[in-house]
Amino acid sequence: MNYADVIVYRTPDDIDALLARAAGVGLVVKHSGVGADDELLEERLLECRSASTQALSGMSMRLRPLARLESDSNDPFAASFRSTI
Repeated sequence: MNYADVIVYRTPDDIDALLARAAGVGLVVKHSGVGADDELLEERLLECRSASTQALSGMSMRLRPLARLESDSNDPFAASFRSTI
């Protein structure tokens, strides 16, 4: 029994196909260890949400993303993040 499929994208060119696949599952988790394309992925992650798909961003490098959310009121992920605290 599989509980999760872990998919690591190689280039930003992979993102459209990756998100199309992700939109068909129950939970999409965006996790980053290096910060590559974080802002793009967080913005596009929100496109995966639907009545049957939840989206969550789990970042291992919290200080930079939290500072960005606090300083940029136009950040596409900020409203979603603030509604959870």
